[in-house]
Amino acid sequence: MREGCHYGCIPLFHLRGYETHLYQMDMGWHMAQDFTRLKRNRHVMPEYIRQALEQNGVASDYAKRPAYQQNDYIGWIERAKRQQTREKRLQQMIDELKKGGVYMNMKHPASDRA
Repeated sequence: MREGCHYGCIPLFHLRGYETHLYQMDMGWHMAQDFTRLKRNRHVMPEYIRQALEQNGVASDYAKRPAYQQNDYIGWIERAKRQQTREKRLQQMIDELKKGGVYMNMKHPASDRA
C-alpha cells in the first residue's frame, strides 16, 4: 500500500496533480475526491455498484467525473424503491460512462470521448 493511502485503498488513476483512490470504510466504498464543496448529502458507494463499475471496465471513467456526479449517480440509483428500477438506473449509468459525453441523459461535453 502506498504511503498516505487509506486502509484498504485501491489507487485508480492520477489526474490533475493528485491521485484518485477508491477506499473501503465500514459502510462501503468511497471515492477519495474533494467532496468539501459538495452541498448535497454525500452517499456511500454500495458494494454492488463498485463491482458493476469494475466488471464493466468503467471504474476509471466514473472516477474522472466530478464529485457531484459521482454522488448523484449513487443517490439516484439507491433511491429507487424497486430492485428492477435500481438495476435499470445502474445500467443507464454504466452505458453513459461507456459512451462518454452524457450525464443523466443530458449532454456533458467535459466527459466526451471524441
